Amino acid sequence: MVETLKNYSSDKLITLVIDKENLIAEYKSENEYLKHQISLFQKALFGSKKEQHIALENPEQIKIDFAEKIDLDLPQDIEKQQITYRRKKSNKRTDYSKLELPADLERVVIVLEPLDKTDDMVQIGEEVTEVLAITPQKFFVKKTVRPKYALSNKEGVIIAELPSRPIQGGMVDVSLLVMLLLDKYVDHLPLYRQLKKYERLGVKLSDATVGDWTAKTITLLELLYDELVRQVKKSRYIQADETPIQVLDKFKKGKSHRGYYWVYHDVENGLVVYEYDPSRGQTAPRTFLQDYQGNLQT
Repeated sequence: MVETLKNYSSDKLITLVIDKENLIAEYKSENEYLKHQISLFQKALFGSKKEQHIALENPEQIKIDFAEKIDLDLPQDIEKQQITYRRKKSNKRTDYSKLELPADLERVVIVLEPLDKTDDMVQIGEEVTEVLAITPQKFFVKKTVRPKYALSNKEGVIIAELPSRPIQGGMVDVSLLVMLLLDKYVDHLPLYRQLKKYERLGVKLSDATVGDWTAKTITLLELLYDELVRQVKKSRYIQADETPIQVLDKFKKGKSHRGYYWVYHDVENGLVVYEYDPSRGQTAPRTFLQDYQGNLQT
């Protein structure tokens, strides 16, 4: 190698050195790029949640929209005509100050007469002003009276049968039980906040009593839930997905663990079933879908 270099001219040696330096610089640049790529992959696999790689959505991936009800006419071919048009975008802003009051709301009429005497005057019209109002919630006692009658032969007494109640022996009407569940599970108002509200309305209830009412009412609704499951599993097309939720641990005070809501969407009828399971494993969907015969998208 040394003897070969001795035979090169000075210009050729200079060119050779420059080529080698360029090649080394190229290798260094490539090396830095590969180090950067390895660092990104390490963060994606082992980094914190903020550093982990978030995959971009594939535009070809079909999204599952649980809120959308799809009309399926699978066995039939339906001719459809698509009509499209363009229109000029309006720059006019909607005036939300003009509230349209529902026509079916009860109207409480208040008549305001002038302070002056109107006995000798003729009414020529009237001005009507409507505003939206509400009355505070109030408790009342539903008192059921059942008269008792003695038979004419004095051999017995007749009395009307007492209607069945959701909680036998409980001094609570179905209207209050419905409000308890709606406030808790639809409006997300915890029971202890409901108790504070009831106390302001003049009725003080214990948390144990209200908790017992809530649990027993939920038990009554299990029949409806089972029927909902049966209806969804009759569908020819179900979409399914799971989502995590933090659940309080009843065995460890102040602690929580991760559970999962398994969601099953009956596309044809727009029905949705939420099935809770503490695991994300295959046991939950296998149990729910063990006798399902339709198509599953997930």
